[in-house]
Amino acid sequence: MREDERSYLTGMVEEMYQGFVDVVDAGRPGLDREAVQKLADGKIYTARDAQRRGLVDALGSIEDAFDWMKNKVGQEDLELVLYGPPETLMELLGLEGRSQKELSEAVKSLAGGLQQFSELANPSPQMKYLWTGSR
Repeated sequence: MREDERSYLTGMVEEMYQGFVDVVDAGRPGLDREAVQKLADGKIYTARDAQRRGLVDALGSIEDAFDWMKNKVGQEDLELVLYGPPETLMELLGLEGRSQKELSEAVKSLAGGLQQFSELANPSPQMKYLWTGSR
């Protein structure tokens, strides 16, 4: 890495670090900026250790955090939506709950796409028949 590249990259990291320190400093009134800078040195803290050091208020589950937020904003009718990886191949393909006809059409489309992918993945010369006529 050239010196000018190293300097540029170092400046970017320093800017992001200062932004992080600013956010933690603003959100943690019990810690002054100097204390935040001492804590924000790249170490990884366990949840309990972070709580002891004043970096988090409480420990709990995502549901606990959601309940805390509902109380904080005064809205009880909020819904918690969790996104995660699909559970099944049908979910992954976006076919969960589809009719038999829709599934059949999707499989045909998928097969065509797989054929095109297979042809693109094998760039070696191949014999192909091209028919341009009609019946």
